[in-house]
Amino acid sequence: MTKIILKYLPALFAIASAFLSGCSKGYDPDPDFLASDRIMLKIGGTEKMVYAPDNCQIGFNRSLKQFRVCNDNMSEYYILTCNALPVEVGQNITCSLKYASGASSYIRGNLSFRVEKMDAEGNIRLWCKDKGIGVGVCLLN
Repeated sequence: MTKIILKYLPALFAIASAFLSGCSKGYDPDPDFLASDRIMLKIGGTEKMVYAPDNCQIGFNRSLKQFRVCNDNMSEYYILTCNALPVEVGQNITCSLKYASGASSYIRGNLSFRVEKMDAEGNIRLWCKDKGIGVGVCLLN
Protein backbone atom coordinates (compact mmCIF):
# COMPACT_ATOMS: atom_id res chain seq x y z
CA MET A 1 0.00 0.00 0.00
CA THR A 2 2.83 2.40 0.89
CA LYS A 3 4.51 1.71 -2.48
CA ILE A 4 1.32 2.70 -4.31
CA ILE A 5 1.04 5.95 -2.34
CA LEU A 6 4.70 6.77 -2.99
CA LYS A 7 4.23 6.01 -6.69
CA TYR A 8 1.42 8.57 -7.06
CA LEU A 9 2.72 11.17 -4.62
CA PRO A 10 4.66 13.22 -7.24
CA ALA A 11 1.58 13.35 -9.46
CA LEU A 12 -0.56 14.55 -6.56
CA PHE A 13 1.97 17.30 -5.79
CA ALA A 14 1.96 18.37 -9.44
CA ILE A 15 -1.85 18.57 -9.51
CA ALA A 16 -1.94 20.48 -6.22
CA SER A 17 0.69 22.93 -7.50
CA ALA A 18 -1.30 23.52 -10.68
CA PHE A 19 -4.44 24.30 -8.69
CA LEU A 20 -2.63 26.61 -6.32
CA SER A 21 -0.88 28.53 -9.08
CA GLY A 22 -4.23 29.10 -10.78
CA CYS A 23 -5.76 30.71 -7.69
CA SER A 24 -6.44 34.43 -7.81
CA LYS A 25 -3.82 36.46 -6.01
CA GLY A 26 -6.05 39.51 -5.84
CA TYR A 27 -6.56 42.67 -7.81
CA ASP A 28 -3.84 45.23 -8.39
CA PRO A 29 -4.85 48.82 -7.67
CA ASP A 30 -6.82 50.37 -10.52
CA PRO A 31 -4.55 52.98 -12.19
CA ASP A 32 -7.52 55.24 -13.05
CA PHE A 33 -8.68 55.13 -9.44
CA LEU A 34 -5.21 56.01 -8.14
CA ALA A 35 -4.77 58.85 -10.66
CA SER A 36 -8.10 60.43 -9.74
CA ASP A 37 -8.53 62.88 -6.88
CA ARG A 38 -12.31 62.34 -6.71
CA ILE A 39 -13.96 61.02 -3.57
CA MET A 40 -15.56 57.81 -4.75
CA LEU A 41 -16.27 54.13 -4.28
CA LYS A 42 -15.17 51.69 -6.94
CA ILE A 43 -15.95 47.96 -6.76
CA GLY A 44 -14.78 45.47 -9.35
CA GLY A 45 -13.78 48.20 -11.80
CA THR A 46 -17.17 49.97 -11.63
CA GLU A 47 -17.69 53.37 -10.04
CA LYS A 48 -20.52 52.81 -7.58
CA MET A 49 -20.67 56.34 -6.22
CA VAL A 50 -18.82 59.56 -6.89
CA TYR A 51 -19.03 62.58 -4.61
CA ALA A 52 -20.45 65.68 -6.33
CA PRO A 53 -20.34 68.86 -4.19
CA ASP A 54 -23.60 70.20 -5.63
CA ASN A 55 -25.75 67.25 -4.46
CA CYS A 56 -23.67 65.24 -1.97
CA GLN A 57 -22.27 65.53 1.51
CA ILE A 58 -19.17 64.10 3.11
CA GLY A 59 -18.56 63.44 6.76
CA PHE A 60 -15.73 62.28 8.94
CA ASN A 61 -15.79 61.19 12.58
CA ARG A 62 -12.28 60.99 14.02
CA SER A 63 -13.25 59.11 17.19
CA LEU A 64 -15.18 56.44 15.23
CA LYS A 65 -12.55 56.44 12.45
CA GLN A 66 -15.44 56.65 10.04
CA PHE A 67 -15.82 58.29 6.61
CA ARG A 68 -19.28 58.94 5.16
CA VAL A 69 -20.34 60.04 1.69
CA CYS A 70 -24.01 60.42 0.73
CA ASN A 71 -26.19 62.22 -1.73
CA ASP A 72 -28.61 64.83 -0.38
CA ASN A 73 -31.64 62.52 -0.25
CA MET A 74 -29.65 59.55 1.18
CA SER A 75 -30.62 57.26 -1.71
CA GLU A 76 -26.91 56.64 -2.31
CA TYR A 77 -24.19 56.43 0.31
CA TYR A 78 -21.07 54.64 1.46
CA ILE A 79 -19.65 54.43 4.94
CA LEU A 80 -16.13 53.24 5.63
CA THR A 81 -15.32 52.44 9.27
CA CYS A 82 -11.65 51.72 9.97
CA ASN A 83 -9.75 50.12 12.85
CA ALA A 84 -7.11 52.88 12.54
CA LEU A 85 -6.92 56.26 10.85
CA PRO A 86 -4.97 56.28 7.58
CA VAL A 87 -1.78 58.23 8.27
CA GLU A 88 0.81 57.06 5.75
CA VAL A 89 1.13 55.46 2.35
CA GLY A 90 1.72 51.73 2.64
CA GLN A 91 -0.23 51.42 5.88
CA ASN A 92 -2.57 48.41 6.12
CA ILE A 93 -5.86 48.86 7.93
CA THR A 94 -8.98 46.76 8.43
CA CYS A 95 -12.31 48.33 7.58
CA SER A 96 -15.98 47.63 7.20
CA LEU A 97 -17.81 49.03 4.19
CA LYS A 98 -21.51 49.80 3.80
CA TYR A 99 -22.81 50.94 0.43
CA ALA A 100 -26.33 51.50 -0.86
CA SER A 101 -27.79 52.76 -4.11
CA GLY A 102 -31.48 52.26 -4.88
CA ALA A 103 -32.20 48.56 -4.46
CA SER A 104 -28.50 47.59 -4.32
CA SER A 105 -26.65 47.30 -1.07
CA TYR A 106 -23.25 45.98 -0.04
CA ILE A 107 -22.08 45.34 3.49
CA ARG A 108 -18.70 43.77 4.22
CA GLY A 109 -16.57 43.63 7.34
CA ASN A 110 -12.93 42.72 7.94
CA LEU A 111 -11.75 44.07 4.60
CA SER A 112 -8.01 44.58 4.42
CA PHE A 113 -7.15 47.93 2.81
CA ARG A 114 -3.78 49.43 1.95
CA VAL A 115 -3.29 53.19 1.90
CA GLU A 116 -2.15 53.75 -1.68
CA LYS A 117 -2.09 57.54 -1.88
CA MET A 118 -2.47 60.63 0.31
CA ASP A 119 -2.25 64.30 -0.55
CA ALA A 120 -1.91 67.58 1.34
CA GLU A 121 -5.65 68.32 1.06
CA GLY A 122 -6.50 65.16 3.02
CA ASN A 123 -7.59 63.05 0.05
CA ILE A 124 -6.82 59.37 0.64
CA ARG A 125 -6.91 56.37 -1.70
CA LEU A 126 -7.50 52.99 -0.03
CA TRP A 127 -7.35 49.73 -1.98
CA CYS A 128 -8.59 46.26 -0.99
CA LYS A 129 -6.57 43.84 -3.09
CA ASP A 130 -8.65 40.78 -2.14
CA LYS A 131 -11.95 42.23 -3.40
CA GLY A 132 -10.87 44.85 -5.95
CA ILE A 133 -12.41 47.69 -3.95
CA GLY A 134 -11.14 51.25 -4.13
CA VAL A 135 -12.37 53.87 -1.67
CA GLY A 136 -11.55 57.54 -1.95
CA VAL A 137 -12.15 59.50 1.24
CA CYS A 138 -11.21 62.86 2.67
CA LEU A 139 -9.66 63.35 6.09
CA LEU A 140 -11.51 66.48 7.17
CA ASN A 141 -10.06 68.51 10.04
